[in-house]
Amino acid sequence: MKQHKTVSLKALREMDGPTLRRLFAYIRRAYWGRFIAVILLVTLSAITNVLSALYIGDVIDHYITPLLSQSTPNFGPLLMATAVIGGIYFLGVFATLYSGRFMVKITQGIMQTIRDELFTHMEHLPMAYFDHHPRGDVMSHYTTDTDALREMLSQSVVDGLTMIVTIIFVFTSMVFISIPLTLLVLVTLLLIFWLNRMIEGAGSHYFIKQQDSLADIDSTIEEMLHGEMIIKVFGREEAVERDFAQKNDTLFRQSTLANTTGNLMEPLIDNGVNIQYALVAMVGGCLILTGISPLSLGALVSFIALTHKFLNPVDALGEQMNAMVTAMAGAKRIFDLMDIPLQGTGGAPLKQPIQGHLAFKDVSFGYIPGQCVLSHIDLAIESGQKVAIVGTSGSGKSTLIKLLNRFYPVAQGSISCDGQNLSALQLEPLRRSMGTVLQDTHLFSGTVRDNIRYGNPKATQAEVENAARLACAHDFITRLPQGYDTPLDRAGLPLSLGQRQLLTIARALATRPPLLVLDDATASTDTLTEARIWDNLRQSMAKQTLILIAKRLDTIMDSDMIYVMDGGKIVEAGNHGTLMAKKGLYYTLFLKNGDSNEKPYTDSRERIS
Repeated sequence: MKQHKTVSLKALREMDGPTLRRLFAYIRRAYWGRFIAVILLVTLSAITNVLSALYIGDVIDHYITPLLSQSTPNFGPLLMATAVIGGIYFLGVFATLYSGRFMVKITQGIMQTIRDELFTHMEHLPMAYFDHHPRGDVMSHYTTDTDALREMLSQSVVDGLTMIVTIIFVFTSMVFISIPLTLLVLVTLLLIFWLNRMIEGAGSHYFIKQQDSLADIDSTIEEMLHGEMIIKVFGREEAVERDFAQKNDTLFRQSTLANTTGNLMEPLIDNGVNIQYALVAMVGGCLILTGISPLSLGALVSFIALTHKFLNPVDALGEQMNAMVTAMAGAKRIFDLMDIPLQGTGGAPLKQPIQGHLAFKDVSFGYIPGQCVLSHIDLAIESGQKVAIVGTSGSGKSTLIKLLNRFYPVAQGSISCDGQNLSALQLEPLRRSMGTVLQDTHLFSGTVRDNIRYGNPKATQAEVENAARLACAHDFITRLPQGYDTPLDRAGLPLSLGQRQLLTIARALATRPPLLVLDDATASTDTLTEARIWDNLRQSMAKQTLILIAKRLDTIMDSDMIYVMDGGKIVEAGNHGTLMAKKGLYYTLFLKNGDSNEKPYTDSRERIS
């Protein structure tokens, strides 16, 4: 259905002034000259639009009408007048084309700047933002919001300016030709607007139901695609098909009602406009015949042409205003994101060389205010120590690593490295000094070599291979079709989960960090590979600090210090022998990984997080 949009007062009210001013600040900053040119070209286009209608009337009165009384018609002046009209149209086309061309260049430049600023800003947002905003919502800033904004700048701005200027010039010309006919147009226009609102009110109910039914269909299909395997396992294909058929039938009924209403009502609007033209012609003819108004035939033809040029932009302006409101909503969402305070990256430089002495002093933290995940944590890690952190599921082990990387600010207490408070240090050098392997095995699109060199782009091939050997990844990499040049997609395919974990370890080792932090980094590898990795790390990082979060406790038995966590607190600390002798929580956890004689099951897959 073709939607006849009128200028909505609600749309005008919803235009966000501060957002609009901020958006046009980008134009003033770098594109003000081109934008002035756009305004001038738009004005020229509107003037030619009006002149063409006025000149047609002049041609009728001064060139065509005299020909009717000539015994030997002289078409020379008429041909010249026709050429003038053609020139006016050509000038209008030129102005329209170049105004659009300039605005496209302005738009693309602004969108490039906004995308760059948005991406840079997002990269420095605190992790807490991503905890409370779904990935799809963040992505929509780069897709839906920027697309709407681009469409508005490249199309709606030019069209809107053209329509506004055209309406002003056309209305002025109509008043100049005939005030009575102008009043007639305004009255009939108000009636058409009223009829349009009635149609929208009658049909909107059905269109809303149609959209709801479409959304229901989309959700059903998405759910089916995600759960296709479960549907087949439980033999629910027929039930799913029946459910879809019912929803599809509902969509059929709602779509039929909506489109039937729309298709019936649209001709009424179009005929209303045609009736308006007929009324103008009839009343204008009466004015000419009766001599009430000094109106010529050419002037009447010009007025009818101007009426058409007046109604079209008035009708379309509402659609452009609604599009601008949608785009402004997207722009506001973009600017709201860009206004979120960034995580501070400045501070004092980290002392070099890094010794790797870490201290947590009375550290408390919660992702949600008032809900502590860590409570009064005190621990010290000496330079060169191999320290393990173990505990029950949800005890806060991984949160310690996140605080160590300053993904979140501590709510209470302090964390220091070599006596320097982490919160007062420059962020990027601090993170580069820690080779952190998170539970997330995310790899980036590119080759195997690219992924290992991700944290150290200058790493040589020898350094890449050495890191891979330490992570026990070299052997499987060389068996890949293209070795280190094998391309990976964003999901890390064609590698298995265990192989992806080995690559993440190699990625951290390639940075040659003075501090290595492993957050359950070998959970998906076999026990033999895991044992080889720890042997390699003990030998290669004899002087570096190593922090290990582990679920398989047999891997951390020879750690210099083991911290045991439960309920966000450190409840035990000591080496393996001391903790086993206490027969506390560590002893209980260890028994779940092996037998009471301290012979762990090397094939155990039970996870204690």
